[in-house]
Amino acid sequence: GELAEYIDSNTPEDAVFFTPPKFGEFRYIADRAIVVDFVAFPFQDDSMIEWYNRMVDCYGEFLLYGFDNIPELNRNYRETTDERFSELAQKYHADYAILFHSAKTGYPVLFETKSYKIIQIVQ
Repeated sequence: GELAEYIDSNTPEDAVFFTPPKFGEFRYIADRAIVVDFVAFPFQDDSMIEWYNRMVDCYGEFLLYGFDNIPELNRNYRETTDERFSELAQKYHADYAILFHSAKTGYPVLFETKSYKIIQIVQ
């Protein structure tokens, strides 16, 4: 879609993105790395712990099972502050985030659609 086309043409191939929880397909469509997503999780013990820690860092604690968590995770992600994105960007070496269009940010907005916007996390 529009986001992937913009990203492919305007960001480095090694860029790392924060995305909403169910954006796992983004890594294939835009050919860019993401910090974590809700659907694609590993099956080795150590990797599962890392996945869970990244989920909590990026989307907050979750108590329900499976996809019942999505509305809360989306809300938490929408409410992430610029300060929190800055902390997470340093921790996970991320450069950009795809935000819900309604999310508030002071970071530069590079591209927008009706539903989403791409920001650059400036350190």
